[in-house]
Amino acid sequence: MIPVTEIPGFIHEFANNRGLELNQPQREHLEEYLTGLMVCENHTITGMNDLFRGRRDQSAKNNFMTDSPWDDEKIEEVRNKVIQEAVKKNRITQGACIFDDTFLHKTGKKIAYTGTYYDHSLGSYIHGQQIVTSHFACREFHVPLDFEIYQKEEQIDEEDFKTKLDLLKQLFEKMMKRKLPITIALMDSWFLCKETVDFLKENNFPYIAAAKSNLQMYTKDAPMSLSEYAASLPAEAFKNVEIETAQGNKRSFLYFTKCVTLKTIGRVRLVITYDTLREKCEPKFIVTDRLDWEVRRILREYSQRWFIERFYQEAKQHLGLESCELRKPAGIQRHIRMVFLADTLLQLNALVGPLTRWFKVNVLSVAGKCAMVKTQIIRSFIAWTLKQAHLHTEVDNILEMAFEPQVQMRLAFAG
Repeated sequence: MIPVTEIPGFIHEFANNRGLELNQPQREHLEEYLTGLMVCENHTITGMNDLFRGRRDQSAKNNFMTDSPWDDEKIEEVRNKVIQEAVKKNRITQGACIFDDTFLHKTGKKIAYTGTYYDHSLGSYIHGQQIVTSHFACREFHVPLDFEIYQKEEQIDEEDFKTKLDLLKQLFEKMMKRKLPITIALMDSWFLCKETVDFLKENNFPYIAAAKSNLQMYTKDAPMSLSEYAASLPAEAFKNVEIETAQGNKRSFLYFTKCVTLKTIGRVRLVITYDTLREKCEPKFIVTDRLDWEVRRILREYSQRWFIERFYQEAKQHLGLESCELRKPAGIQRHIRMVFLADTLLQLNALVGPLTRWFKVNVLSVAGKCAMVKTQIIRSFIAWTLKQAHLHTEVDNILEMAFEPQVQMRLAFAG
């Protein structure tokens, strides 16, 4: 990677917002950390610090992340204003809040918040951290909101222990304080339980959630599982429906819907879907307390839950969500917050600038937007090099200035 000679404009603009209440060195560290998350392949402090021309010792950036007394909440306040402005600009009047959790794989045993967890997707135990997060989505507009780090009972004092459902409630309260036009909650089957449903009902907040196949429902004869109920339905009970998902794709389903009473949840509208013929796939179950909603709306709204899965994947691959090697709790929380901020700025601002006209298609993926930021950095480096040449600086001197104090790279060029 060539050295960074100029911070991308949209990052510089955010870091210089007066609402952050940062001093100049802190602003510079913020700019460099965000830029590093977007363009660096090695998302460690050292790896990102080495990107910048005339870089300081990496210990300064480590101190900025772990011990420097800047106000994390100010960062969130300004980020939320950026989100609110974008919502208003895009004329969004209603959206969904998605709640989910994910694992962050780690190797160090002394890193804060780490433990051993069972990963159902891998079918094995992993060592790492587990976070519960919230995400705002309205069609193609989507940004991460907040996170809480889950810890097992043996990892924390008994009075401080919180279940993942407790953390979801905390995230809900944070979501409400953001004053975004969120009108429904989306969840996977793990979070669908009496405690969550009762909490949302108390707050008069509707939900759509996936349901496990073994969840019990009442019938005229006796309670049966959702999978048993689906198997008992005749073929003619299912109809075809085609919807346009939140991602803009058209999908067809076989579906059956009915208002039913679940044993632990209460009265819901149940939607049973098959992707293809019933004989060729397993049914999927979706429930909502919006009893009056028709199937297309339920499926279309729930399709937005895919955005949080996409965020996890892209943030881990391209923004260093799993790559943090900081050991202190404050540093770990700030790193995750920086990843959320980097994703937000990319989603809302990466297509603003002099390079926009070169991209004829809409860049939707984080990988594509990171590539655009890298292109901006290359453009800045070329402009910087031309300026140095205009000042009659020799090529070797330009290389010396560009890579100083990157000693290894200087030696490689000298050889």
